[in-house]
Amino acid sequence: MSAHYKHVQNAACEYFPCHKGADPATFNCLFCYCPLYFLKDCGGNPAWRGLVKDCTGCPLPHSPGGWEAVQARLARAYAELRAGRAPRTLGPDEGPERTGGPAGGGGSRNFGASGGNATPVEGVAPSPSEKC
Repeated sequence: MSAHYKHVQNAACEYFPCHKGADPATFNCLFCYCPLYFLKDCGGNPAWRGLVKDCTGCPLPHSPGGWEAVQARLARAYAELRAGRAPRTLGPDEGPERTGGPAGGGGSRNFGASGGNATPVEGVAPSPSEKC
């Protein structure tokens, strides 16, 4: 089976390569926006600026072997969900939103799984599922 789907490079991008010190010859643009961003323990090496996760110093999804690393970490997160445990996601470690719930608490945050109503944002149309 071909592995051509694991690597794409956009050398014409005005930000290429977008991480300092990255090797342009092997830089992978496939995960321009990292699919692991929502995970507190993503497997990379982000910097934290308060509650803001700064991934500018993390080459994980852009390096050789990055596709495999992303797939493995997502598989682990999905396995946690199937087992009834929500993976640790971004957000405060303490507070009412971190306890109880169908995932059994444990310091996990369930975005969109609370069953509550979202607060509408002025000027933003609701999605079709929010209209019901």
